[in-house]
Amino acid sequence: MKKKLNLYLKKRFNYKINNKIYDKKFVFIEQGYNLEPSELGAAFGVSQLDQLKKNIGIRQKNYKNLKMKNNLIYLLWLVVLEKD
Repeated sequence: MKKKLNLYLKKRFNYKINNKIYDKKFVFIEQGYNLEPSELGAAFGVSQLDQLKKNIGIRQKNYKNLKMKNNLIYLLWLVVLEKD
């Protein structure tokens, strides 16, 4: 058992590319992306931190506009109901 483990570790951690040793687990033959959803989400989150105050302001403005429009729709609906 110990021999198998040593052989496995030797193969895994002696993978050389341009005379540099790499962990074979993280060497990919085909081009692509090896991102976990949490890593991707973190990258988007970090990039948006600079815009946080601006985004909060936009959301507050949108909320106020929607609230006002909903109030107007409700008032119009009451007027229509009163006419019937």
